[in-house]
Amino acid sequence: MERPEDRRLDFVFPPPDRLASLIQAYFDTWNPLFPMFHRHLFEKQLINEQFVHDKQFGVAVLLICALAESGLSGDAEQTSQRDHRPLGWSLFLQAEPFLRMPTPAEPQLLDIQIFLLAAFYMAFVKGNFAAWTLFGTAIRLGYLANAHRRDKYRNGHPNLPDELWKRTFWSLVVNDRTAASIFGQPLMMKDETFDLDLPLEVDDECWDIETAGFPLQDRPVTDQGSLSFFVANVRLWLILGVSLRTLYSINRSRLLMGFVGSDWEQRITRNIDQMLDEWMKTVPTHLQWDPDTKDLNHFMRSSFLTAKYCAVRIHAHNPFVRTTARGLSQATQSSRNTADLTSSLTICTEAAVNCSQLMNTVMERHPRALRLPGWAEPAWLSGLVLLINLFGFKSSLDDADIRQFITYVEACLDALTIVSVDDSVGVQRKRVPL
Repeated sequence: MERPEDRRLDFVFPPPDRLASLIQAYFDTWNPLFPMFHRHLFEKQLINEQFVHDKQFGVAVLLICALAESGLSGDAEQTSQRDHRPLGWSLFLQAEPFLRMPTPAEPQLLDIQIFLLAAFYMAFVKGNFAAWTLFGTAIRLGYLANAHRRDKYRNGHPNLPDELWKRTFWSLVVNDRTAASIFGQPLMMKDETFDLDLPLEVDDECWDIETAGFPLQDRPVTDQGSLSFFVANVRLWLILGVSLRTLYSINRSRLLMGFVGSDWEQRITRNIDQMLDEWMKTVPTHLQWDPDTKDLNHFMRSSFLTAKYCAVRIHAHNPFVRTTARGLSQATQSSRNTADLTSSLTICTEAAVNCSQLMNTVMERHPRALRLPGWAEPAWLSGLVLLINLFGFKSSLDDADIRQFITYVEACLDALTIVSVDDSVGVQRKRVPL
């Protein structure tokens, strides 16, 4: 009689060499941003061919390969372009029936990870709004599994399964704020609905995957890579959530939250500026922007965090900056005075210039750093702010200033071009119009 573990699934996976390359590409590109998987444990499961017999794990492997294939050039890319299909589409189609199955009453971690991986693929590779449905399902499963509550993780000593749950839920939070800021939609995950702690900032090597329960080893080493990068990114996106829920909220929401008075906008903006300043002070040294660093991973991650910092700073001040046909800035439906408005425009401009210069450095030294999903937003926001200055205040700028602003804008456009269609790495991205 055939045992369940001996039954092979009908999935068609890439050849072993190609599979290994795709897994490596995923963990190099996607997992630092959203560390939902422990690399060594995942590779151990691959070696044991768990993906051949375990349907859930097999679906996760297919989606990981689909995401990774979109970032690798070669024969697969050429075939996809000839068939007019996005890279990794054949792998995604194999996993797609699983996404149509009834959602489980007691979700497992892989259930949430699978829907989040599928949402990544539909959003970043195919540019399809079906990502909203997939992402929304992942959020609901996360709440259904009680992953949002601190009580879920009070199991004594730190262990890897709990940490993976935390990382996955915080990945949902980051993506919720990213989608809300880009598409102008309300947040689905309010701060008051979750109270779990941030993940521990320790190296993946510190988890004992050979012992039951995957405990933390006796001598953990502070993480100098992906986890400190991830936690810093989460903290930054929590600040963005404050802007989205206050400065970008409708009047009814503002009244319910008690934002009344003639100066509430000034107070909120000052508080956000203070939070951003505090965030910058807490960023680990190896994640602070250093264009001359020799460590490529630190270069990629520090540049990404700094660009996102500039974008969040612009988000906090941009609602008050408008340009009229005569080139005069004004506050629309705002109580802010002219001095406050000028300060907001100055802060936005400074952030946009810094972001443009940073992206220019990245493109000169290592344009592949733009492979990290999420570069389009800071490039787009910075370009818009710079154009407001260029066209709104052109009469007050001399020729040298105009040429300088044009250089800054061109850097933003170049970055958007690389993010949209990067021929050097075979990445297909949705083009963001400027």
